[in-house]
Amino acid sequence: MTLSATNFILKQYLKTRQKRLHRVMQEPLTCHQGTLAEILNTQQNTAWGNQFCYHQISDLKSYKKQVPIHRYEEFYPWIKKMIEGQPDVLHPGVITRFARSSGTSNDKSKYIPLADKMLSAGHDTASWDLLSTIYDLRPDTKIFVNKNLIMGGSIHSFDENPNAIYGDISAITLNNLPPFSRPYYTPDFETALLDDWEEKISLMVKICSEVKVEMMAGVPSWTLVLLQKIIEYKKVETMEQVWNEASIYIHGGVGFEPYRKSFDSLFPSKRLAYMEVYNASEGFFAFQNDLNTDDLLLLLDHGVYFEFIPTEEFGKTHPETISLQEVELHKTYALVISTLSGLSRYRLGDTIKFTSLNPFKIKIVGREQQYINAFGEELMVHNAESAISRTAIKTNATLKDYTVAPFYIADVDRGKHEWLIEFEQEPESLSRFAEELDNELKAINSDYNAKRSYDLVMQQLTITSLPSGTFNKWMRQKGKLGGQNKVPRLSNDRIIAEEILKSIKNINAKR
Repeated sequence: MTLSATNFILKQYLKTRQKRLHRVMQEPLTCHQGTLAEILNTQQNTAWGNQFCYHQISDLKSYKKQVPIHRYEEFYPWIKKMIEGQPDVLHPGVITRFARSSGTSNDKSKYIPLADKMLSAGHDTASWDLLSTIYDLRPDTKIFVNKNLIMGGSIHSFDENPNAIYGDISAITLNNLPPFSRPYYTPDFETALLDDWEEKISLMVKICSEVKVEMMAGVPSWTLVLLQKIIEYKKVETMEQVWNEASIYIHGGVGFEPYRKSFDSLFPSKRLAYMEVYNASEGFFAFQNDLNTDDLLLLLDHGVYFEFIPTEEFGKTHPETISLQEVELHKTYALVISTLSGLSRYRLGDTIKFTSLNPFKIKIVGREQQYINAFGEELMVHNAESAISRTAIKTNATLKDYTVAPFYIADVDRGKHEWLIEFEQEPESLSRFAEELDNELKAINSDYNAKRSYDLVMQQLTITSLPSGTFNKWMRQKGKLGGQNKVPRLSNDRIIAEEILKSIKNINAKR
């Protein structure tokens, strides 16, 4: 069968998946309730189900009564048993795959069980629905003609159980791709799943630069590292001189706006469309289904049941949740999920807001714990992303990465924020950049503006420009280089900032 014939046949199949996706959009509450029923039925005869008396659960009300909300730390003793190979713990049978979650560079990794049913009904189904949406939005796409690149991690076996594997979700799903689709991916799977990130990048540069790439997927910061190294290797000015047919870049995990200018400069013709996904270790939650808007379609029939904690419940030991039919537009909620892998009323730590209720669409606001509220300014991740993106445009600057930490009043005469930024193109004036960024934050966040009033509580923020490669070196030191690992944006303390600044001093001292 020719490549064009394969592409044609799969396009016809993907059209049928669009019909399924539209049915879910038309009957969201029914589909979502069906997901909950399947989850409860799956866990009925497990150790977890026995402890929380699942035989007494008949609906959401009784589910909430019987099963309290749990964070990862409370699930870990159960998950540890699953890693050791014990059956029927959170899910029937033995689980042999675990997605390692390291959304930030925290030292501790989380291991999320990944049952076959969850992989099939969740991640795989959502991936096919995403492909069908890409073809629906861009009918000229040739995903099954050209090559496709996924910036994934690696897979390992547990010391305590060699029969169980773990890796980031991109590596697990890549390793699980059906045989017929593998020839359409680059690089080869042995290279793609290498553990040594620097060796992997070096090989990918040589392999991927010699093929036609249609679609890319990965965290923006690490994808840019690869693209810039390909530019150097091929001695060209733009990536369109290497991949002139590239049409889709799928990104997620961090806000894209700070990186948009860098991607635009590498793909100046604007042929490349940017598409955001919300694909976490725990489940594939949402993806962008309209290239003209930046909100995400919530996936309600993909192995995950959602509950929502309103902001007024955030600080409570036992917060009340609301269901999908109760949510309101533009209000911030923390996500609580239940999955076909055995996570029950799991507090994810992410916050979202709804931009549409028909269909249900969301925007990711940030993390419950990634914010700065050192002086009552309540600076959230989405505020920071928006402000720094606008500032970069105003000052003709381009960013690689950044993190923000407070200087407390005990350390300086008035509090302030320090932004540690690694620029790809530094602005002509750092002082002007700081002033513009400060003004943008005032305009976006009324609490920040109030605390900055007359410099009484907070001084103007300061910018520390970091040498090129600083964040990569720090991530390597933390054992978090590559894959889905990301630099934390906001911290309420200076632990991360001081580690980064110390690493620079150590390098300078050795010179």
